[in-house]
Amino acid sequence: MAAAAQDMFQAISQEPSREFIIRMAAVEIYNEVVRDLLRDNSPGLKLLDDPLKGTVAEGLSEAGVQSEQHLQQLLAEVEARRQTRATRMNDNSSRSHEIVRLYIESRPASAAAGVVAAVADDEAADSKQDAAAPADVGSEQQPAAAAAAAVTTATINFVDLAGSERGSQVAESSEKEKLRQKEAGNINKSLLTLSSVIRALADNPGKRHVPYRDSKLTRLLQSSLSGNSYMAIITTISPAAGSVDNTRAALHFATAAGRVVMRPQLNKLASNKAVIKAMAAEISQLKSRLLRVSLDSQGLVWHNRVAIAKELRASSMRRLRLAD
Repeated sequence: MAAAAQDMFQAISQEPSREFIIRMAAVEIYNEVVRDLLRDNSPGLKLLDDPLKGTVAEGLSEAGVQSEQHLQQLLAEVEARRQTRATRMNDNSSRSHEIVRLYIESRPASAAAGVVAAVADDEAADSKQDAAAPADVGSEQQPAAAAAAAVTTATINFVDLAGSERGSQVAESSEKEKLRQKEAGNINKSLLTLSSVIRALADNPGKRHVPYRDSKLTRLLQSSLSGNSYMAIITTISPAAGSVDNTRAALHFATAAGRVVMRPQLNKLASNKAVIKAMAAEISQLKSRLLRVSLDSQGLVWHNRVAIAKELRASSMRRLRLAD
């Protein structure tokens, strides 16, 4: 993650014409309980289905990232809060899955000032158009202005999975065996679900049920696994004879992941100011049409009145002739 953060800020430094906003969130999944790693002693968080954002953790905190050094500091704090234990395989073994999520927003640096000025111009123009017939001049410029102010968004997930373990490899002493067995069981269950999701996506995509909801890990990663993203997986294996089964399972998982077809798309979101400008332009255009219809209606009514008056005059003349 440290190397990725360095590359990200290096890429940002090469885009001086754009503004970037970066936010960070971090969770761990320990014994199928989701905890906020940006807070001390975080309670378990409930997962909710948001129609726009997908699966989200209720009450999850976010931190604004100011610089590369600030991000490195946040990552160190997150790692310090993660659940780790000593096992027979490792003196400092991670006992949970960790997801660090970066939200990145970018737009042209001049877009904000341009949108504010445009909205002010529209409001001034509206006051003048109330007394005169409005024109559609500039209405075609609205899509371009809104596009210029559109925000490009991206989400980066850094996922550190706890390794699959056998019970005999986990327990350090008999009094801790039950806790270690529970941890290992939940880790293996979520890894098995992730493997099932990857296989379902790799084999007959779109025609097979994908069991995202079978674990909290896959629920949180559903938006990233479902296709609109780039995915890179680092698989670690061991040459030890006692790890043959785990090595074989890891290689099968990596092979299936390589067959998953990803179709990333550019995510653009209109900013609030761009939406306000678009609405102001639409209101102006609707006012123009309404005034035009009103003038046309008045003209039609006047035309009808003149026609009726002529008809009445002609009828009166005919009656006078008949009376004579």
